[in-house]
Amino acid sequence: MFHKRESLLVCKRDRTVSLQEWSEMKMLKILMLTICFFAFFFSLSGESKVFYAMEEVVPDTMPEDLELAIIPAPKEVNYQKDMIKIDREVALVCSDLESLKAGKEQIISLLGGSRNVMAYKSLPDKQFFTTWVMIGSFEEHTIQKYLAKFNIPLEKRSKVSKNEEGYILIVDYLPAEKRNVILICGSTFQSQFWGIQTLKQITYQNEKGEIYVRRVKLLDWPTFKLRGSKRAQVWEHAFKSNFRYSTNGGLENPSADISKKGFEEHFMNEWMPDVLLGKELDCSEKSVESFERLIMEYVNRGATGFCFHVDDQPMKLTEETDKKFQGSYEAAVCFLLNRLCNIVKKYAKDAKVFFIPQPYWTNTKYDKYASQMKNSGGLPGDMGLMLCGPEVTSDAIPWDVITEYRKAFGLTQTKALIYDNYLRSNCFKAIDERPSKLKEQILGVSPETGSATTRITRLDWAWNPEGYSEERSLMLACREIAGLKGWTKLFQTVHLSEGRLPLFYSSQEEAVSKWKKGTAELEKLMKELKEEEIKGRVKLPVVQQIFGKHVVNGVVDDIGLFSRALTQQEMESIRTLGLKKSCEEKIIPMENVIGTWLFDEEGKVEDYSQKQKAGIIKGAGIKWTQGKFGKGICLPGSNTFIEIPYDASLSLNAFTISCWVKLKETMDYQAILHKFATDGKRSYSLIVSRDTGIAYVDCFPVPGVEGKTKITDDKWHFLSASFDGERMKLFVDGKLEGEVVSKGGLATGNLPLTIGAIYTKEATNVPKGYAYEIISHLRSENKGVFEGIDDKYLENTFKFARAVRISQPPVIDGKLTERIWDEIPKFSGFCTAHNGKLVTPERQSVFSVCYDDKNLYIGIRNYDPDLPGTESNSYEGDILGDGLVYSKVKVLIDPGRTRKQCYEFTVDRYGNMRDAYYDVESDKSPQGKTYLSQCQKGVSIIQNGWDLELAIPFTSLNGQPRKKNIWGLNIWVWKHKVPALIWSNKIWWWG
Repeated sequence: MFHKRESLLVCKRDRTVSLQEWSEMKMLKILMLTICFFAFFFSLSGESKVFYAMEEVVPDTMPEDLELAIIPAPKEVNYQKDMIKIDREVALVCSDLESLKAGKEQIISLLGGSRNVMAYKSLPDKQFFTTWVMIGSFEEHTIQKYLAKFNIPLEKRSKVSKNEEGYILIVDYLPAEKRNVILICGSTFQSQFWGIQTLKQITYQNEKGEIYVRRVKLLDWPTFKLRGSKRAQVWEHAFKSNFRYSTNGGLENPSADISKKGFEEHFMNEWMPDVLLGKELDCSEKSVESFERLIMEYVNRGATGFCFHVDDQPMKLTEETDKKFQGSYEAAVCFLLNRLCNIVKKYAKDAKVFFIPQPYWTNTKYDKYASQMKNSGGLPGDMGLMLCGPEVTSDAIPWDVITEYRKAFGLTQTKALIYDNYLRSNCFKAIDERPSKLKEQILGVSPETGSATTRITRLDWAWNPEGYSEERSLMLACREIAGLKGWTKLFQTVHLSEGRLPLFYSSQEEAVSKWKKGTAELEKLMKELKEEEIKGRVKLPVVQQIFGKHVVNGVVDDIGLFSRALTQQEMESIRTLGLKKSCEEKIIPMENVIGTWLFDEEGKVEDYSQKQKAGIIKGAGIKWTQGKFGKGICLPGSNTFIEIPYDASLSLNAFTISCWVKLKETMDYQAILHKFATDGKRSYSLIVSRDTGIAYVDCFPVPGVEGKTKITDDKWHFLSASFDGERMKLFVDGKLEGEVVSKGGLATGNLPLTIGAIYTKEATNVPKGYAYEIISHLRSENKGVFEGIDDKYLENTFKFARAVRISQPPVIDGKLTERIWDEIPKFSGFCTAHNGKLVTPERQSVFSVCYDDKNLYIGIRNYDPDLPGTESNSYEGDILGDGLVYSKVKVLIDPGRTRKQCYEFTVDRYGNMRDAYYDVESDKSPQGKTYLSQCQKGVSIIQNGWDLELAIPFTSLNGQPRKKNIWGLNIWVWKHKVPALIWSNKIWWWG
């Protein structure tokens, strides 16, 4: 029994207290500790602070509440302005976590790493987890249970689950369970992976390492089945890209080490290589067998579809094919495509097959072309069309024109694909908002390479066009690339890079002044941008040196290079005796030897003649093996080649190249020996064709020569090519297979000689269109603008023409003989669209504009000294007589200068006319070729050219202009032997 002892004193540091006082203080401390303990306990139980305001968590905010918003824009989303905190252990519940592939590591890392996250196949017994993350399918009982808890009705679940890429994401706190819950559910692992990509965008980790997630309830699914780009990159998975289209059939990105496995890990598993049917259509059995091997190879490498195309090619047939189909190009195309479709189905029955025809789906005469194809047997009914147009580069894609085009070819069973050339690597702005109605016609839009920003905004539009906003999309793209701290400056730079082109101006002087001012501001911004500021969620690949392109896959032996054209007897001695013995016995005089590479000493590339420095092996994987004479080198078909340092003796105007090769078939060209000159020009090369496996000698600027024998059969072949300054010859296995007259000296330059690939300088190794470091991309694409645009160039931009009111209308007969055409102002100064340089006077065009109460009149005189006679009046000649160029004029009018709409009037020299109307953001009809303006036209042939008159009713231009109105006007002209001409040049000509 304890008794109170009043006399006992307890000494404290600053005073003396009684025992009673001390006991009372002790009890107070215990009480306070107890309160603290329970406060801590309840904080662990989630009873303290549950939600955190976004403004107190995220220090760097964005306009419109975008700092933790989602791109691509979801179909249905309910954002909250607060967040939950991911504390301590996290239970990750997923019945098959491994099937999430790359998503497994991503979500574990996102939630704090493997120390913080414990994975379970079903709900854990332990209840101390403050956060449950559940990933699964709609059929799982646990998922259904929690969907019900979050009040997601069955009809909404069904709406999402019927789309294999649809998913639901919920982030919230459940008071009844005192637990944070993150729920991701989808019908497939791919859809669940898309949910993880969305979760990443609403998660924030501060400098202390604390993790917060924005509260959200989201139901989402894609509008377009195929979403991706040409030469897609793995980082695009973060924006729900599942499709990659590759020209030349390529699978790996040569600049970023992107493999098939990398794509599959991220569910970007829709791969469509393209297959060119040939510059000359060859329908022989040998050709079909070659295509079959190619198709089989692509299927083995994972192709899920094919695009066969003849666009950008002349309508030509091989001699054998011409006889077989009696000169009908359309019949030959139909035959070949039907055969190839059957071959594709043989190896991959579910593969999609598409076709790109020659005439694009705009103001070309595709209807006649399509009609002849139908009459020739038609195309496979389940084939789709890949469409390219209008005029390849427009941002307008009219819904009704696609309908008409598909009907013309009889291919309406399979939805179309769009090959979208608009917004290339020199563009950084957001893609224009396009009509959502396109989903009724197309599976997706496969764009050109593009920049990082255009790739992201395209994927945003393709996922949910109804929810797309250009401004929002570009801001979020910059946020993803540069982070919350760096997005503003990047956004300003990108905006200025595209937006300094003045939209509205009242004089050319004002426009030039605005453009110069904007360019100066851009240059200043570019200098201020720092690499360290660009730290976003998207890690853009840094491009390393590309070792070489068009690499050899196979064995090469006894390469000889000589300073003159050897005789056939001398070349025969090399073939039969070998290069070494022919030199030793002086059958080939040593003074004619430039270099001889025998590859007999393993690990070294020495010149047997000792005239050239030792070769440098670039890359890895070269092996020494049995050659034709002694040893040879086996090249692996990857970024590996041999560089022979430059020596003045390598610059030749006459030569012989000889070698033994044993090559395998690849999906690319194979450069056996290559000498670059300057500015990317070739000097002399011995190359194997990608399409045919046939050798050819490629020289610049003189024409080369092609062989006849396929040599990519894994068998030994002896190749020798000679040029004596006038005549070029190619021998295969000792037989002459090609010969051309080629007068003129070869290009020269101080670049090295390469064996096994085409040399690429490190200074020029960054390919356009790849999303490498965004600052480097901006600087490289704008470099030419800062350095190359001078006042002389600007004289041909932002031009004005004056329309004169007249009392008596001209007769629309194509003859500019009325006095009115002589009296009103004339405008000229047409320039090359690519570089803005004025065309020579003998190929210039001159036009005038006038109007009355009813019509706008335009008269144009086109000088074209190379205009062919009218006897070649055939639509094939019109469309493809000179590639895709023929004699035509296109007048573009934008009433009111909306910058969103355009009326087009295209007339060729025969008087054939197509009018069209395009509205970038509208899906109203009629648009495109279906628009009929009632425009009158007249054409007449004159000496060295032709004249054109147009009378365009104001009723078809949406009204008559008022005095001092400014309308948009431009004129394109296509003539023979010159590139496309334009009246008012564009700073960026493409797109």
